[in-house]
Amino acid sequence: MKKLIIIACALLPVCAYAWGLEGHRIIGEIAQQHLTKKAKKQIVAVLGGSTIAMEANWGDFVKSDTAYRACSPWHYNNFEAGLDHATFDSLAMRQDRGEAVYRIYDLADRLRQNPNDTVALRFLIHIVGDIHCPMHMGRPDDRGGNKIKIKWFGHDTNLHALWDDKLIDGQKLSYTEYAAHIMRTQPYTYERFESSQVIDWAWQTVQNGEEIYATYDLAARPYNYMFRFKNMWESSLMLGGLHLAALLNDIYK
Repeated sequence: MKKLIIIACALLPVCAYAWGLEGHRIIGEIAQQHLTKKAKKQIVAVLGGSTIAMEANWGDFVKSDTAYRACSPWHYNNFEAGLDHATFDSLAMRQDRGEAVYRIYDLADRLRQNPNDTVALRFLIHIVGDIHCPMHMGRPDDRGGNKIKIKWFGHDTNLHALWDDKLIDGQKLSYTEYAAHIMRTQPYTYERFESSQVIDWAWQTVQNGEEIYATYDLAARPYNYMFRFKNMWESSLMLGGLHLAALLNDIYK
């Protein structure tokens, strides 16, 4: 049994989860609030009466099903430090660096051909959230921050786990409360979806990651760290929701 467990763990993907339950649901709630009436009606029907927020973690839950094991690289991309924009653009669609950016285009195309494809819709909802999490556009040498060990309020953790859920869960709000707060306080402009935008979304996440990597030692002072980065993670959640809504409105127009 121990041997089987070791083998299974070796097959787990780099950068296993993004945002955690709360973060993905916040993005889903924000997206739900920005759907057109037509898109909302169709999406609720495809999801069997459920909402984007409640389906937003399906992409992680389904990892327990071995039938979806090949989908593990869909959740992330990994890029070396210090890439310029042009080099990043040339690498973003390469599947040997993770498949998140590529899969958003692929899943969107599948849904345009078959809007009732529930699996494609659930994956798309989840992966759009993933590419807005800085550690899911992280670096290959540290497994998206998993190897960068830090202390958070005296407890051992790592940079990936900090940005997955600890920052958001530490606010002690429900996903609906936090989504409502972000929509009230984050300035934004809703834009119609253009296909070129997906790589731009990922590039912005990479830029956020550069700052996070450069300052990870600040986590030793948790309150100072939260003060510095709160706007970044809330802005990322807001943009994740808006971008997801724009894409879904385009598909279900």
